[in-house]
Amino acid sequence: MARIWGSFIGLAVTGAIAGGSAQASQFCADVARAMVAAETDKMPAADLKFGLPGALDKYASCSFSKDLSGARSTNCSWVFPYRSAAAEQAFGQAVDALSACADPSVDIVTDQQVNHPDSFDLRLLRTADGEVSVSIKDKAERRSTYIFLRTTPLD
Repeated sequence: MARIWGSFIGLAVTGAIAGGSAQASQFCADVARAMVAAETDKMPAADLKFGLPGALDKYASCSFSKDLSGARSTNCSWVFPYRSAAAEQAFGQAVDALSACADPSVDIVTDQQVNHPDSFDLRLLRTADGEVSVSIKDKAERRSTYIFLRTTPLD
């Protein structure tokens, strides 16, 4: 098995010890699995079905992508009704879960460096081993709100 993303090595355990919910712990373990899948290229994206904390019945649709440098990422998304309270709550719970299960020395930062016509909020967690971002985007034309999760291992 590839490195288990050092800063997240105790994802599920840390969340449980810190008093995090079982849902948050499962979410963190699934994020770690998505990171390993992107790094190793040995798991089909379709096998990365997992729910958000508080919305475990909403399963992600996941895929892999490569940037121009060849770095591989896992990209997962969840669709909610447009600007729904459920989407806002699920986004907040995903951010809270990542905060709870990450190494305490790692900060989750807000990144608003986009010119986006609809609403957009992104939280980014960077470690020595990789990046995890979770974002929420309203798409007025589609009358939907999306939550996106991206994991990118770093060399």
